[in-house]
Amino acid sequence: LLPVGVFGVTISNVLFPSISRAAANGDKEDTNRRIVSALNFLNFLTIPSLFVLTFFSKDIIRLIFSYGKFNEEAVKITSECLFYYSLGLLFYVGVQLVSKGYYAMGDNKRPAKFSIIAIIMNIVLNYLLIKNFQHKGLALATSISSGVNFFLLLFIYIKNYVKLDLKNIILTSIKICMSSIIATCAAYYINNVILKLIVFSAVFLLQWAYPIYKYRERVFYKKWLVLFWILCYNQLKSYKFQGGRTMGLGDFLFKEKEEKYLKQIENLQNKLKQQEEEILQLKYDLEIVTQERDNRISGK
Repeated sequence: LLPVGVFGVTISNVLFPSISRAAANGDKEDTNRRIVSALNFLNFLTIPSLFVLTFFSKDIIRLIFSYGKFNEEAVKITSECLFYYSLGLLFYVGVQLVSKGYYAMGDNKRPAKFSIIAIIMNIVLNYLLIKNFQHKGLALATSISSGVNFFLLLFIYIKNYVKLDLKNIILTSIKICMSSIIATCAAYYINNVILKLIVFSAVFLLQWAYPIYKYRERVFYKKWLVLFWILCYNQLKSYKFQGGRTMGLGDFLFKEKEEKYLKQIENLQNKLKQQEEEILQLKYDLEIVTQERDNRISGK
């Protein structure tokens, strides 16, 4: 998923040096503060993404892929997969960050062990769930195994290395979820998918306008955030769509217009085909009438 690469990998790479420095100095309080802040920031970015990808999954797939031979049935199947994969979005990005906490402590073995456990669980769940849920079971199995991997990493890290402020993380996540629910309700009944995403983003950000303004120096002027946006840009450039071509904002904005014209062309082609069939039928009727007339003249 795109948010995993853009948010999870990027933020983890940006914060890894500072977490390693705090761990090397034996400053557990600073390590706790940095990891908790990073998890809260990740949640602020990924929880709204989770709501968009689950509640608007069909709209997203229809916007990006629904053209040519990619019909409504394909949209339905793909959006179902996206829905169940998206349930594990928080876990995917969380694994990226917490793993860096282990590496900062010089522990490379536990993340590898937990990844192996998650892979084995994924295989078992694939076998169990595919019978009843088909393709949806495969996506759900990946989300569940990623959740197990994340919680193993998190709780073992707390137990052996640094006691993270879980209360802070949980309360912040609840607030973000409430804001996302309100934004989802505001945008849910809008038909235009671009407008729907704009309304969702606007309503969500308006609810956080005061905290962002209050802590604007911390949010906007940190060097690591500048590096984060640079890495985000580079990560986005690496994603390819539609036969290797990078899909930009213009592609999304003109997607609906393109579909509208394609439908008009298809309708005109159908009408033209009907008219050609009518012309052929008229020619056939004309030939029969002409033949009957010639037969009558010959008879006389």
